[in-house]
Amino acid sequence: QAVVARAVSDMFGKAKEKSESGDANASVSDLVANLKADSIEETTENVVRLRKALSIERNPPIQECIDAGAIPKLVSYIQRDDAPELQFNAAWCLTNVASGNSQQTWAVVNAGVVPIFCRLVKKRPMYRELQGQCVWALGNIAGDSVQLRDRCHEEGVMDAFVQLAEEGELDQFTTRNLCWAFSNLFRGKPLVSVDIIRRGVACPARWAFLDDEETLVDAMWALSYMSDGPNDNIQAVIESGC
Repeated sequence: QAVVARAVSDMFGKAKEKSESGDANASVSDLVANLKADSIEETTENVVRLRKALSIERNPPIQECIDAGAIPKLVSYIQRDDAPELQFNAAWCLTNVASGNSQQTWAVVNAGVVPIFCRLVKKRPMYRELQGQCVWALGNIAGDSVQLRDRCHEEGVMDAFVQLAEEGELDQFTTRNLCWAFSNLFRGKPLVSVDIIRRGVACPARWAFLDDEETLVDAMWALSYMSDGPNDNIQAVIESGC
């Protein structure tokens, strides 16, 4: 089983965000209850508090967050195109919720976030960090199981990733997240179809030549997953020129 280049939350390949100090003076239910405020600025501040609570290194309160009803609120905030900072922090919260166990990841997916994240990845916002965060969240979802990997393919995640990769100049944070998340789209068995491999293989083949060890490792894992199957799969990888 491959080791993901960043902090791993389980053996299938989900990754958590960097840890932060949570708000020790507020319960998760209080934080969630306070998410909605009178102004965008105050709402953003409250989402940041929840983000910090979810970003502690050990035993983040993911289930408490779900039970308190945070997911629908966070999903509404990632659709606020007029407030990119709010979108970013809400996406960060959902990323960490999706890094939990399968039931918790499905709670995020069942809230309808996958097509929303895909839209934000393809939107080419000025706020590039938002794209990177959405990529990370989708990587956590695809990395949970073969079922969610296939769900991501059905929802058009790979096409969104390919479009982002073809934009050209991406910062290192976004490139690393994109390569790692992309590899999770091909992880696990039964394998994806050879048609999907042919459509996607150019991306890791290109990333394999970048001068960045973390990106290189994930690119090679992606190519390994793609070629771990029938001769048609192997031929598709060979024809990519990697």
